[in-house]
Amino acid sequence: MAPSGDLFEDAPGPSTQGDQSPAEATPNAGFETPRDKPAGSSSGSFDSYPFEVWYRDDTRDSADEDPQAWVDPEVKKMSSLLTRSSALLGMAKAICQRGPWFVCVSPCRPGESVSTALPAEGKPYFYLYDTLHSKLGIKLPFSHFERAVLQVLNVAPTQLHPNGWAFVRAFELLYEDLGKAPTLGVFFWFYTVKKVDKVGWTSLCSRPKCKLFKPFLASYKKFKSRFFKVTLGDSGPNLLVDRAGRPFFSLTWTHQPTISITVHLKDLED
Repeated sequence: MAPSGDLFEDAPGPSTQGDQSPAEATPNAGFETPRDKPAGSSSGSFDSYPFEVWYRDDTRDSADEDPQAWVDPEVKKMSSLLTRSSALLGMAKAICQRGPWFVCVSPCRPGESVSTALPAEGKPYFYLYDTLHSKLGIKLPFSHFERAVLQVLNVAPTQLHPNGWAFVRAFELLYEDLGKAPTLGVFFWFYTVKKVDKVGWTSLCSRPKCKLFKPFLASYKKFKSRFFKVTLGDSGPNLLVDRAGRPFFSLTWTHQPTISITVHLKDLED
């Protein structure tokens, strides 16, 4: 059941935790952006949140032998089946909303992982699962709310499990029917993240006694081997960064995803 009170506005509240594990985090500490977290959107509305966010503690990670030792082996062993340009015919148009948006898509190399770090040189790109547009109807550019969720979770688009994307999309559609803009505080009142030791796909789950939607009848299980690269086109608006050059979301997998989100009822009722 949803709590009583007006839940349709994100009220000012405590800022987020930065670069700390739950055991080390201090409630109400000032927000500090994780080392690999995007700086925020052009509106600047995501520099602080009306709830507390704790990020994965990466101080024990060792990159001496494997720079991606922090990634779950299940993620690293998965490569894409989309390794030929012929498999992506019409994909650039299919993943974009109607409008002046223009992107380029390219296949992955055999054995390439979705968590592969971007090269230091060359045109920036990010990976995308075809499940997002084909099953969930999520298209580029990501909405203001979708970008905000990625920023709070400190993850790349493919780092959020499709089940989590489904919750995000369903929440957006619910608010669309209500004629209101979706808010982060209300969303994370109902949903939180599942904590894991290694960095794998970030999953969202309903909080106890706060179920907003019925559970999915089936999980998205065949998405892991169907991803490709997306780069900006030669024309049209920039879908990756704002006018100040700040990324709307992380292009690569991050080693400090959010592991805990605490929302206080008083911050939703103000």
